Amino acid sequence: MTSLPRHLSLLIALLMGGAVPMPALAAGENLKVTSLKASAAGFYEVVVATPTAGRPVTCVLRDASGKALARNTWISQTPETTVPVRHPGAPPSSAVCAAD
Repeated sequence: MTSLPRHLSLLIALLMGGAVPMPALAAGENLKVTSLKASAAGFYEVVVATPTAGRPVTCVLRDASGKALARNTWISQTPETTVPVRHPGAPPSSAVCAAD
């Protein structure tokens, strides 16, 4: 008996009501930041697209020159994770997040 190609197996799983496996986060993999906004006094919320739950995600706030201002690690949720980062100084211009 021959095995089905992967894409056919996934299609059959979807049609039969089964779950399709999500890609795992690899350590060091950069993640897409979907939002960066100020929240409570001295905190910023970084919203990150995360395909896998239960993995550590580290986000770094950066200034316009790319200098790291603050960082925090949070455990991922799906489909996105909100990482609170404490930074009472000048507003950051961007955030970079990666799986740990």
